[in-house]
Amino acid sequence: MKNNIFYYKNYLRHCCFAGGRHSLQSPFMFDFYEEVIVANKHYYFFDEVQNWNSESTPELAANYFENLPFYKFLFRFLAYFPVPSVNLYAIGWDILFLSYVNSNAQIDVWNTNSLQKEIKPHLFKCRSNIHFYPKKPVDFQNSLFVFSEVPNQTINTKDLTQAKFLILKEIHKEPASAFWKRLCAEKKATLCLDFFDWGVIFFDRPQPKQYFTLKS
Repeated sequence: MKNNIFYYKNYLRHCCFAGGRHSLQSPFMFDFYEEVIVANKHYYFFDEVQNWNSESTPELAANYFENLPFYKFLFRFLAYFPVPSVNLYAIGWDILFLSYVNSNAQIDVWNTNSLQKEIKPHLFKCRSNIHFYPKKPVDFQNSLFVFSEVPNQTINTKDLTQAKFLILKEIHKEPASAFWKRLCAEKKATLCLDFFDWGVIFFDRPQPKQYFTLKS
């Protein structure tokens, strides 16, 4: 109950103080916000994914619709910032979606052995090279790291700063909130964007360290 009160207080604070396009003076941030965050376009890709989703299990279908705003954000993000590889600590549809959308990247899925059986029948539709690892991948260089949840094993956040970008869901819920704060405190985390339901960190971007609270 106490955690719920704290979460909703954070949500109200975010609604009151989150900025939009007119609060951004940086040309980079303005373009990023316009093209990735608020771009209101019809993507035919999602028509195809919805047809695919109708053939999946009820659990995967529910996950897809619950996370649709996040998936649209990821689709635009990967189109705007192409990366050679995606390191993914995720569940269910998050794995399938990223594997399907990012056709040119290698997808390294970390520590999801228990979910391989659930998603295996759908992997033939994926366009990417997808690999499963019982433990964290070694090479994070120039990659995008996506966390659907916080790993249940010890992580050195300095290792993650080798990546180019990191996206973490539910950054205002524990244990993700504490993990998010640790990541943002890293020296290489030069640009941190708080969209309430998820957060984005740019590592080693040539700029002063900044933290933005933004509407999604």
